[in-house]
Amino acid sequence: MIFIAHDLVEMVKHVSDRVLVMYLRHAVELVSSHDHMYHNPQHPYTRALMSAAPIPDPDKECNKEI
Repeated sequence: MIFIAHDLVEMVKHVSDRVLVMYLRHAVELVSSHDHMYHNPQHPYTRALMSAAPIPDPDKECNKEI
């Protein structure tokens, strides 16, 4: 089954075994959802997607680095 989403952190992380990040119609990163992508994304677009996810704690959200 293919699940297409823009929310890598909350939704995709919980429903996927593997995650393929695409940028401008090209695959840029393919990893196990339990792999390093959530701790050390390799592609700049993956990092941008990860940093765009809101953090539920307002203090942490205000102080997060992009």
